Amino acid sequence: MAEPLERPRRLARAAISVVAERGMRALTHRAVDDAAGLPPGTASYHFSGRRDLVRAMLEEIAAVSRRRLELGPPRPAAPTSSPSTRAEQLAVVDQIVAVCADFIQGQLTAYRSHTLARYACEVEVAAHPELVQILHAADEFHLLAADACRALAVADPEAAGHHLLAFVDGIVHDRLLGVGSLSPGSPAEHSQAAAAAIRAYLVGLLSDTRPSAGRGHVLRQHPDA
Repeated sequence: MAEPLERPRRLARAAISVVAERGMRALTHRAVDDAAGLPPGTASYHFSGRRDLVRAMLEEIAAVSRRRLELGPPRPAAPTSSPSTRAEQLAVVDQIVAVCADFIQGQLTAYRSHTLARYACEVEVAAHPELVQILHAADEFHLLAADACRALAVADPEAAGHHLLAFVDGIVHDRLLGVGSLSPGSPAEHSQAAAAAIRAYLVGLLSDTRPSAGRGHVLRQHPDA
């Protein structure tokens, strides 16, 4: 009895593979059936139209992102106060950089197909606000990024966290699809180069600080597998 209930998710995963390997134009019900190893007509039975297939893909990508957060190592113990010295701030910067570098390497390796499929979907779903909401449904990332910037005592941690996420996403996009994808080097080397860029951005934020205002927080470690 469990198999029919699992088929929609199996089809969503197959759709992700199809898009990651062949692009959005290859996304058809028949292609998804073939990729999932299911009889013809299975995808059209569960998903009546192309938009339903795209929605299923985005929901699966968002669900996997949430699981990556939930299954990661425990959040490090928060300090009793925000960092008050330059050395303490730089220590927090290094911790945030390590988490971002791990995340980037995961996006380039273990979750490469999910990342490529997500980027491929972005243009197609731009005209459909309800799908855009699913695409960016992993609000946990925004909360963690704001928490990380709050640990640095920046004046506007929410805005800084948003910019940090945009920066990280831009780096991933560049290394997969942009000019950076033409650069030699392994995913680990790309991750190290990204870490240096992120560290420079965060150190730049240290000039925009506010007085310590209570308990600080640090970003939880993010798994790459």
